[in-house]
Order: sequence, then C-alpha cells, then structure tokens
Amino acid sequence: MPITAERVAEMRAQQKEAEERASEEEARVRETAAKFQEQARAVNLETFNQFEQEMHLRESLDALAEAEGLKSPQIHELIKGEVAEEVELRLEWQGKPKLSFPESVLVQRSRGFFSISVRWTVDSRMVTVSGEKKENTFLTSLLDSKSGREEFEKSIMRAYVNPRWNEEHYQIMLASKKPAHGPEAGPTGEWD
Repeated sequence: MPITAERVAEMRAQQKEAEERASEEEARVRETAAKFQEQARAVNLETFNQFEQEMHLRESLDALAEAEGLKSPQIHELIKGEVAEEVELRLEWQGKPKLSFPESVLVQRSRGFFSISVRWTVDSRMVTVSGEKKENTFLTSLLDSKSGREEFEKSIMRAYVNPRWNEEHYQIMLASKKPAHGPEAGPTGEWD
C-alpha cells in the first residue's frame, strides 16, 4: 500500500484528535484534583479553627501580649502545605535580645523580634509549642482533660519566658564614586 499525502493527512488528523482527547482528560483530572485539594484544605483549616476556638488560643495569646505590655505584638497564622497539613499561630513582638558583652569587645546589636509558636499538624493531630526551643508536644485528644490543658498553658508560658529571637537581616550599601573591583580600585603608589 503506497504512502500518499491523503493517508498522512488522515494519520495527522487522528493523532491530533487523540492529543485533544488526552488534553481534555488531563484537564478534567487536574480540575478534579484541584477540587479535592481545595476541599481537603478547607476541612483541615476548619478542624484547626475548631481546635483554636476550643482552646481559646488566639484569645490567650492576645491576653498574654496585653498583660505583658509587649511592644508591637502581632499574631500570624502560617499555613504550610497545599492542603494545610500544618497550621502555626505565631505571636511576635519587638524587643532587645539578651546579649553578653565580653571585656573590651564592642558588639553591635542586631534588629529583630521575639516569637513563640503553637504548631498544629493535621496528620498526627499533634500540637507543638515552641519558643527558643521546642517546649512540648501534645496529642490534641489529650488536651481535652484539665491536666492536659494546664500543661499546654504552662508550655506556652515557658515558651514566652524563653522566646525565639528572630534577627532581621538587612544590608545598607553606600554609593561610592570609586569602583570596588578592577585596577582602579587597587592601592595607589609604587610597587617594590
């Protein structure tokens, strides 16, 4: 059977049709996956919100900030993962870090802020309280008891007493008329 332009055109049409069907199927699969992901994210965030409300977590962090007179306190909700696998409430405030000054050494203080965090993980249903270091990890089911809640609150207070220092990194560059690199930037004078 000879190869004709008509047969090649027919084969190209079939190939194009197959590619279009595959593309449509791929779009449907992506759309279904996106809907599933959106639903899972909504369920996970709703579960976290219920936990946060039952524990009065945001209210407690607000009350702590107010009672301690923290400078510029902010509560951030950080969501990690495509389906909100982990949600973190972080209390941040401005302050000065604890520094030691060794003899005859001038230390420039860095800018930054303190923070404590309460991290909730959907898979393991665990809650981790952290300051400078991890204070404690709890199963959410154990926080229903009075002793579990008391230990949870103590962990938040321990984290507050020893918060994480988050240094702000910034760089100041001054404009210069002299190039920093190249022969013009080298020392002036005679070489021996």
